[in-house]
Amino acid sequence: MMGQTIKAGTGMCDILLDERKLVEEMQSVNLTTDDFIQVTDNNITTLLHDTEEEHEYDAYCSDENFDLTGF
Repeated sequence: MMGQTIKAGTGMCDILLDERKLVEEMQSVNLTTDDFIQVTDNNITTLLHDTEEEHEYDAYCSDENFDLTGF
């Protein structure tokens, strides 16, 4: 194979995008460019990590919350 994706299973995937429908939906949501955060090299780490939601997920998936004694 040498790094080539086979043409079967998960390697066989085409994504089709209806651009007109996307534009219509984006306009119906009433978002502007001010509603988005500009991603730069300086803020990418902050944007990807250390969110409160991430800490809640980490606590939920901690080792203490796994109980396999009932199996």
